Amino acid sequence: MALQTIKTIDISGIDNDPNGLAFDGKNLWMAGTQRRTIFCIDRLGNLITSFAMPFLNIPAGITFDGKNLWVGDDTTKDLIQFDRTGKEISRFTSLETPQGLTFDGKNLWITQSESQPAYYHIDQYDRLGNLISGFDISITTTSAADITTNGKNLFFPGTSDAAIYQFDKLGNLIDTYNVAATDTAPTGITFDGVYLWWLGIQNNILVQSAFA
Repeated sequence: MALQTIKTIDISGIDNDPNGLAFDGKNLWMAGTQRRTIFCIDRLGNLITSFAMPFLNIPAGITFDGKNLWVGDDTTKDLIQFDRTGKEISRFTSLETPQGLTFDGKNLWITQSESQPAYYHIDQYDRLGNLISGFDISITTTSAADITTNGKNLFFPGTSDAAIYQFDKLGNLIDTYNVAATDTAPTGITFDGVYLWWLGIQNNILVQSAFA
């Protein structure tokens, strides 16, 4: 199976360093590290609304849980739940540094990293911050960014690998999709029920992709 690019959208006018992408059933939400701002855009790339999150140091991933949004903080290791106006609802501190997060209908899945020693892994937490399970992905990539799910499997970009990886929830690698022809630095990623959307920070683009 291959990952086919359907279209690309220039997002350089919104944020030049996005690091997280989520879908709320209608629109896309993007975490911008350049301005520490959350942006809501439609699937044509039009900006709908935005709000600053000055309490965030470095936004790391964003997801939608059916009602509210969650974003990770790369510096404090916090996972923060907030409504779609930016009002904080709750937070908990993860065990390592979050790089991205997604919601599978019940729990949060978080790509996390540590530098001493260097490793990357994916952990599953409930929404109260209790660790449920996890697995190491360091052998696959050392540049995991955001993460998403189609309900069954997990997908995450390797930013320095120009690739998107597909794993099952037990940690088994299913497939690797090379996206270098579209952008060599994939980062944020989400699934809208049909298409995979991801951010390419080399070219500052939003990419709509389909499995072919």
